[in-house]
Amino acid sequence: MVKKRLRTFLIAILVCCLAATFYYTQKPIVLTIGVFAGSNWNVPSPKSGKIIDDVIKRFEKTHPNMQVEYVSGILKEDYSDWISKEALDGKLPDVFMVLSDDLSTYAKVGMLEPLDICRRMLTLIKVATFQQH
Repeated sequence: MVKKRLRTFLIAILVCCLAATFYYTQKPIVLTIGVFAGSNWNVPSPKSGKIIDDVIKRFEKTHPNMQVEYVSGILKEDYSDWISKEALDGKLPDVFMVLSDDLSTYAKVGMLEPLDICRRMLTLIKVATFQQH
């Protein structure tokens, strides 16, 4: 009798663990990125947003369990203040563009971390993508 109850209990735990594993592997991982409008070098390019959209589509296609959401439309002039506010509020995007003037400051205050996933993302961007745009 005790063995039967123990076996039933262990089977129930196993089923719960399998269900939880299935649920969490099906739930997409959301990666947020922060992008400013315009060019870091003040060179206007109407296709800069399209390049980012294309890279996101390619990344999501090769990583079906990941979803990329990005905040855009922030003017370059306002971007440093926006990123600083997001950092103070604990809401930094997972990945964000860094203005060249801010790089050393962000590194000094510990806002930057190694991003091994960037290596994968960069392999999706081919020289041809930039040549087309």
